Amino acid sequence: MMALVPLFWVLPVACQEREYFHHRYWDCHFNQTWDSTSVAKALIGKWKLIYVSSYADPSLTYEGDKNQVVEFQKDSVFVRINGRITDQGTWSVGIEDQSLHDPDFIAYGVNTQPFISLLKGRLLICEDKLMINNSYIDGADGYFDRVYP
Repeated sequence: MMALVPLFWVLPVACQEREYFHHRYWDCHFNQTWDSTSVAKALIGKWKLIYVSSYADPSLTYEGDKNQVVEFQKDSVFVRINGRITDQGTWSVGIEDQSLHDPDFIAYGVNTQPFISLLKGRLLICEDKLMINNSYIDGADGYFDRVYP
């Protein structure tokens, strides 16, 4: 029983760190003014997947250890794992979520043809970080860092 005590101290701290990380994206993103044009412009470039987190289905949670990169070009999007294209298509930015109670709350998302599940969700952009938030409908959240040439 004594061996379990430290585990109960460690788990809440780890969960709080992830929770803080999640909220930091929200605070930073909504401190800026966004529209579909500014979101699209901010996405252009390469984004490396850091990890995927799913509260509804923990089996979907994983660290981005496959060298998975999403590249948004003007009209095309490519998903690569270790340099090999695994998904590609065209993309546009549209409204993903809008509050009925707060008309100022508008969250944008990426629409792809064909559908790319990794890119489904509300986009939260904060400097060189991107979160694709899909946990609000029991999906997974993807966390990305911008890749510079």
